Amino acid sequence: MNPLKVITTDTINAAIAACDEMGREAFLVATGCKASRKFAIEHGGSLYDVKAVVCWAASQLLPYPVGPSMFSGGRAHANKALGRLGFNVIERTTK
Repeated sequence: MNPLKVITTDTINAAIAACDEMGREAFLVATGCKASRKFAIEHGGSLYDVKAVVCWAASQLLPYPVGPSMFSGGRAHANKALGRLGFNVIERTTK
């Protein structure tokens, strides 16, 4: 099952809360994801790693853990699914 088809607003919000509670580095380790270089979810004044949040959210709904290689990120995939759920995905600026 495609993880992007099962995520919900509630599970994304729960993933964001888990990231806040654990801290970014621990959250990335827990999800098996790397830090997002290009895109981020902007929520409540903070930025969150797209793939890590989706992995956490989908893992709460599926009977197996979801890893970053199980779905595509980027504008046409993870970002689009998050946008449909009402989340703001932004392109990170590099300095």
